[in-house]
Amino acid sequence: MLILPGQIKHGVLLCLRDGELPTQQIVEALVAQGRTFISDTLVGKHLAPMCSIGLLDKQDRAYKLTIDGHMKLTALEAKAGRQDKALVTPGRTTSKMSGLYDGAELKRNPGTPAARFKAFDLPSVALGWRIWPDGRKEKVDA
Repeated sequence: MLILPGQIKHGVLLCLRDGELPTQQIVEALVAQGRTFISDTLVGKHLAPMCSIGLLDKQDRAYKLTIDGHMKLTALEAKAGRQDKALVTPGRTTSKMSGLYDGAELKRNPGTPAARFKAFDLPSVALGWRIWPDGRKEKVDA
């Protein structure tokens, strides 16, 4: 069953978040949310199907949320952007780097023989071009 934020079924889940309520109190809570409907419609079109898929549990004359109902409500609240503050990871700030990156760890180390870096002086070949480290380009014949 698809339940979207703002629908009557979402309102029912919100009403039952803190405990069980009889049908009449659910109707009153939904009216307080600004909804208008007939209580017979509520039971037939909303409460009964929500019980049949396991979101609500009816005991005597009162309804209460099941674990699945609580999980559905949490998902709806997240979708609606009203998550509990405890569930939201706090944002973190990062400092911006000052100055330019000099790439010190990429520079040649003193004491390393120049022969170890000869390959870096050779060109690379890509897409039919030979490209030298100094910026020269030559077309490579296939």
